[in-house]
Amino acid sequence: RATPRSGLFTSYYRLYRQNSYELENDIVFLGDTLKKGLLAEGFFNTDVFSIGYLLSILKEENAFFGAYFNLFLINVQAGVRSEVFDFDESTGLLAPLPNFGLVAMFKLKNWVSLAGGVGIFFLNTQGLNGNFLDVNASVTFTPLRWLGINVGYYLFDVNAGWPVEQFRAYANYNYSGPSFGLTFSF
Repeated sequence: RATPRSGLFTSYYRLYRQNSYELENDIVFLGDTLKKGLLAEGFFNTDVFSIGYLLSILKEENAFFGAYFNLFLINVQAGVRSEVFDFDESTGLLAPLPNFGLVAMFKLKNWVSLAGGVGIFFLNTQGLNGNFLDVNASVTFTPLRWLGINVGYYLFDVNAGWPVEQFRAYANYNYSGPSFGLTFSF
């Protein structure tokens, strides 16, 4: 906290996905033709770091409600690898994007609280377009005054398009499922 009503709000997400498959048809990827029958591994990796300003709208002993403005640094990588044919091609996007959101917390006991948040952003420029949605709900256990261990449910939805050579690359990614995290309060 910089003041009693404001402070920094940071987060980091790492969502990596991969799948092995055999190509059923020839496909062209970044100027190379991948032949039918190729044993390949496709991957889609997302790293998101955000830092921003958090304003306390309501701060009571057992409840908190705040709004934030963050700058997300998003690194998205997608590609295809095949060790058999010595093929490894990928494309990616590294973009700083703003994000706006709300967070809330309600303390049930001194050592357990419920929390949640929602963040959203839309962009439509000549080079880059897309949106992402960041929604979470969790239960936080606080063994130490400054440390929280949380388990919950998370929804992270990314839809983006950007130019790659003469093509347009698209990232449509949706993660929804359980989450685990640590919260540090100062």
